[in-house]
Amino acid sequence: MSVDPKRLRPWIRRAILVAVVVMAVLLYRNYGWLRVPAGMDTMPADCPAGALCIIAKQPSAVQPGSIVFVDLATGGTVVTRVQRVVGDDIVVSNDNRNSRFAFDDGGAVVSIDQVRALVITVLTDD
Repeated sequence: MSVDPKRLRPWIRRAILVAVVVMAVLLYRNYGWLRVPAGMDTMPADCPAGALCIIAKQPSAVQPGSIVFVDLATGGTVVTRVQRVVGDDIVVSNDNRNSRFAFDDGGAVVSIDQVRALVITVLTDD
């Protein structure tokens, strides 16, 4: 039994279209971008104000040294570095100790649920 290429071609195109749509939805749900807010001076070397960050929206891979966007209980968002992971909590601190968003010297303990995004890469104007 032979397969007619003219009849097979539309099925292959449909399968590829479905695969592309599924991949696009998965990428949209899991990844995105955020801009570091103007005036954010917590990570001046790695994430300067105005930089565009490619992010993972579901930060399951948070580990010490990761840069994350954290939603604060006071209503703001801060870009900071993970120092330690302790169960469902993380200890974060800023590279710039003189930042107006400074935490105590030991860092701040926040719930992993407060992590808005994990920074994958930073794109700057340089």
